[in-house]
Amino acid sequence: MSLLELDAGMLAAAVRGRRLSAVETVTAALAAIERADGGNALITVCGDRALARARARDVSPSGPLAGVPFVAKDLLDTAGVRTTFGSALCRVTPLIRGPFARPRGGGPPS
Repeated sequence: MSLLELDAGMLAAAVRGRRLSAVETVTAALAAIERADGGNALITVCGDRALARARARDVSPSGPLAGVPFVAKDLLDTAGVRTTFGSALCRVTPLIRGPFARPRGGGPPS
């Protein structure tokens, strides 16, 4: 079974148990995004930010889903990331609030 075939619970358990690193899970997810259609599968990919957070998780894995990559649909305001709602008309400035303002703590978004 490949890393990308594991469900979120299995990935999280593997990261907590240090059988996989968060960097490995994020790297695999980023590679899959790139393969999906040459990097156009998603409007905005925060690969550098995801890898930085993964490195931090590898030092101190915490939270039930620590190390599990996820994708937020571009219809949700995401802190520090432009939200376009899938429209070229909205590709302007990043919002600084939203339901995904705090996904990095391992808990539910605020």
